Amino acid sequence: DEKRRASTEWPVHLGIYAATRHQAIAHGHALSATAVGWRTDRIEPIDVEGAYYFGHIPVLEHAPATASPELGQALAAVFSDNPGVIVRGHGVFAVGESLARAAQRITSVNDSAELIIKARQLGLDTNALANINVGQVFTDDPAVEKLWDSQYPAYFNLRSLIGKDVLGNELDTASFLDGGDGTVSGRYNEG
Repeated sequence: DEKRRASTEWPVHLGIYAATRHQAIAHGHALSATAVGWRTDRIEPIDVEGAYYFGHIPVLEHAPATASPELGQALAAVFSDNPGVIVRGHGVFAVGESLARAAQRITSVNDSAELIIKARQLGLDTNALANINVGQVFTDDPAVEKLWDSQYPAYFNLRSLIGKDVLGNELDTASFLDGGDGTVSGRYNEG
């Protein structure tokens, strides 16, 4: 039955499970992350969420890049240091204590890659932005730690820290609110 058939990536998943203690593995063909993976061997996130969760995001080049126990073993070695990795030309694999956390990490990897693409389109120096070390900005704030742990989407990023978005518009950082459902939202100053 087509609806019940396992993914062709099952050998990769089994290889990771056999070599690690991770409880969940997620895989997706995240477009921005896959595209950036062709240009670099590792992503240095310029957003708070990416820097917080990953520090850096490795890009693994492996042949074959799909459906092999050897790829699972290669990914398991990377997962000892990082919960998310891009497989060049294929997509993102992520691990976590739950399937929801692993899937959220795929989104975080892709969001970090997409922000790099957009920042470069705007002419920003992403190497300089990566050196800001945004992942260390809030680590001593218990309220922010709680937000990170609630697995909210990547709405809260570097723009909220510096008070301006990439176009120079002032942000009303006091209006960034915890929506109670794990989401964070914000609005621009009107003046």
